Amino acid sequence: MKNIRFVILLIGLVMLISCGMLLPRKHASGFYSIIAADKNNSADARWASYLCKHLDKRCSESEAVKVCEKASTGQKQLFRIIIHEDSLSSKDYYIKYTDKEVTLSARNDEQMTWLMYQFMGMLGLKDHRFDVSDLPPAICDFGQDQSGNFAFEYRSVYMPSNNNPELFPITGVGNIDYDWALWGHNLHKILDQNTPGIYATVDGSENQDQYCFSSPNLYNAVVKYILTNYGDHNKSGMPVRFVIMPNDNDIVCQCSSCRAKGNTRTSATPAVTSFIEKLAKRFPDFLFFTSYYQTTATLPTQKFGKNVGVLISTIDLPMVSGFDRSKKGEFFANLFRQWGKLCSHVYVWDYCRNFDDYFTPFPFLEIARERLLFYQKYGVKGVIFNGSGSDYACFDDMQTYVLSRLLINPNTDVKEGFDRFFHIVYPESGPLLASYYEAIERRCNERKVPLQIYGGIEDAIKEYLVPNEFTSFCKNLDNISKHIKGGERTRLNRLLTALNFTQIELTRTPYAEDGENKDVSIFLENLKGHTAFTDMSNYREANGNLNDYINYMSKHKISHSENNGDLLTAKTFKVRSLLDEGSKPISILTDGYWGIPYDYHTGWLIVTSDTLSVEFSAGNVSHGVLKIGFLNANKWHLVIPQSVSVWQKGKKISEVRPLLDDESPFQRVVVSVNVNRIEAKYPVRLVLTKSNNKMAVDEVELFKK
Repeated sequence: MKNIRFVILLIGLVMLISCGMLLPRKHASGFYSIIAADKNNSADARWASYLCKHLDKRCSESEAVKVCEKASTGQKQLFRIIIHEDSLSSKDYYIKYTDKEVTLSARNDEQMTWLMYQFMGMLGLKDHRFDVSDLPPAICDFGQDQSGNFAFEYRSVYMPSNNNPELFPITGVGNIDYDWALWGHNLHKILDQNTPGIYATVDGSENQDQYCFSSPNLYNAVVKYILTNYGDHNKSGMPVRFVIMPNDNDIVCQCSSCRAKGNTRTSATPAVTSFIEKLAKRFPDFLFFTSYYQTTATLPTQKFGKNVGVLISTIDLPMVSGFDRSKKGEFFANLFRQWGKLCSHVYVWDYCRNFDDYFTPFPFLEIARERLLFYQKYGVKGVIFNGSGSDYACFDDMQTYVLSRLLINPNTDVKEGFDRFFHIVYPESGPLLASYYEAIERRCNERKVPLQIYGGIEDAIKEYLVPNEFTSFCKNLDNISKHIKGGERTRLNRLLTALNFTQIELTRTPYAEDGENKDVSIFLENLKGHTAFTDMSNYREANGNLNDYINYMSKHKISHSENNGDLLTAKTFKVRSLLDEGSKPISILTDGYWGIPYDYHTGWLIVTSDTLSVEFSAGNVSHGVLKIGFLNANKWHLVIPQSVSVWQKGKKISEVRPLLDDESPFQRVVVSVNVNRIEAKYPVRLVLTKSNNKMAVDEVELFKK
């Protein structure tokens, strides 16, 4: 028994030694002296001790940092670090260097925490005894003076690389999932849905898709939630924020109380405003926000108290360089001015992703910088960048870092930001990554085509993506990654896996290279590797299960249809009805590329008018089959037509009323129409008639029998 205990102890000792836990640290020959600027200021002493403790944990040598003035025997003082918290300072923070000395000062605990980690990151790059590999790169370099005020009182980035609460104080930006007591259209999460009298009245009947903001029961339920979870007063010392938004639809309560407050059929602003003001007076320690969105897009007429703000969606502000000189830019500038007169907390809810494609690189950082400067100019106090949430997006780690820099100081150089990040976090592949990313950012700003936040691969090609440049980048990155190890290799594996999605999407366009890029089997096999990464199960915001996409692509030939020669060509294919403004050309129906059910952007002609009428030459076909592809996706309000008919010389030759084979929510439906008695010398007209919603058509193909 004693021998067994000895063996167990020996194994444990070996494990501790192998982990470095019992290995003595080398005694430091040089040390940093950390000093409280004011010995009588408890905050200075606390922060000096905090910095010393955290640097010591990160150091490979003992006694390399000390809260003291004097050196031990044989030790050399390398630098004095003076810490000062100054609530009366005109600057949120400053870093000031003199000979062998640096002063770190901040106005409050939030800013001081950020400053401490900034300094740790800087020191770690200068003195490699300190391990700062877990920290995001600092904004500036050791030895460089810096001072400033945070551009916005509230800063948030809703992306997977900013999904760890322990990082928020370090990066200086939050995440809406963590730092709002109530966020978005989420009243339903805090209410008992069986509570009587809380729902809207529309046309004399209760409508449970919306709330009545004049309801005493609704008010009491929200008050109960606040008291239960946050109490009467704010004891945390940090802002507690609530946003009260109607459900995301156009329904407005028309009960007598709401109409008495001023509600109209389209505006819920009066009742919602009254509801929020009542809560703000009841809880003066908390911040309450209304919204400028949908049924609350009418401005209130009264000025709010100091603890009421507004959250403004900028989804209609074009995502393009120079947007501020557009009519939309002028509209939002005026909107910010108006809201600034009504409340002291004007926040913006902005966007930084293509929500229909998380995996194709999305170069928005220079545009984001312009937007932040625009917001700052017109008095916006808080900015939320709405990204992919907890779902992986290509370049998300770098873009989150650069956004955090910009939210603190929008004048920060974007290129310097991503260069710094790639250099530190991707030391071997960084030059290639930086070069490619710089190219797409530059091209995006040169072309001045607005980025689509709901777009397909063809949109990306119009905006910034050059197919052969992209495929070359992927090949080079893959080659480099094979010689890289450790954390960088893991990060590259994740990135390369996601980029296979874009390479597959390119094969669905006429812009893809011939040869190996037309064969999607390799890309699909590589994309299946997403299962190794827990945050890569979705490639888009809604209905974006990656396995569903892979399964469909594996079973269907999607790069080219089996169009029968040149029987139907763009030259002989003419539209005889009105297309939507900005519609794709009618030639998309004969380009040989099928659409897929998971993407209405690429390969599909969207039709909103009641009918689509197209005319073409019959060629030498007297008996054949006409095949037309449609997208049925009720969630996108896209349905198959009510009827498909073929006409010649003003007479109906044949007609089909399509039916769905199954209830799949997304499906490509091929409708076949027998074409008999066609006379070769007369044009044929195809008429597609829809009953409601919109219609999406991809290919019209004519086959000989």
